Amino acid sequence: MGLSSVREGFFETSGNHVIFFAFFAKIINGAIQINDPDEEIMEVMWADYEEAKARMPFLTEALKLTADGEKIWPFYAFEGTR
Repeated sequence: MGLSSVREGFFETSGNHVIFFAFFAKIINGAIQINDPDEEIMEVMWADYEEAKARMPFLTEALKLTADGEKIWPFYAFEGTR
């Protein structure tokens, strides 16, 4: 458990400057809830490593995730403008 990464970027079309905080976590119980008054989030889900890698291969590499759950030091990455 704990911080995985801090990533930063700019979205040209919306003019937003974003900072993403990613954490290692363990699902205990409860339901996912989306609090998004701007209705910009389409879906939120928990996924194991294999599913995350299949859906988002770039992200699993960017977050330096491994199948065995090996923890890495938290890192910062500037992802530029999208």
